[in-house]
Amino acid sequence: MLDDAPFTEAALADTQDLAPLVQSWIDEQAGEGFAVRLPATDTASAVSYHSSRSTDPAKRPQLVITYVAPTAPGAPQDLRVTAGDGGLLATWNPPLDLGSSTDGAEYTVVVTKPDGSEAARAATTRDAHLVVDGLKNGTGHRVTVTARTVHGAGPGTA
Repeated sequence: MLDDAPFTEAALADTQDLAPLVQSWIDEQAGEGFAVRLPATDTASAVSYHSSRSTDPAKRPQLVITYVAPTAPGAPQDLRVTAGDGGLLATWNPPLDLGSSTDGAEYTVVVTKPDGSEAARAATTRDAHLVVDGLKNGTGHRVTVTARTVHGAGPGTA
């Protein structure tokens, strides 16, 4: 639990906005701190810590913020292509590592001819499969799937 405005005794710590507290530390304002203590319903324990009560600055906790650059997802896994009449079905599994994203990836599927030219327009989907039509029967095709999030595109899987 956190104490002092703008925090409330009854609210859980993970619902509190710590931005004003952190900003006060960055601005090096005096007298700012927080208390960690057991909920009022647990009166048998007497554990309490108040960061702003220490007169020795070396004994006060320090907030260390480390910037971790966002990362793109890894490559989609287990790409399988099944040929059909004038088209194909491509299926794959999501990347093992979505990078910094927590809301999944979208996939770009590119189908090329053996000479590297485009055989079908690139398509984008959030599903882990795509049907591609308009291909010429009897011609080899290369399928590449790339995962993309707001943090960039990962390597392609062919």
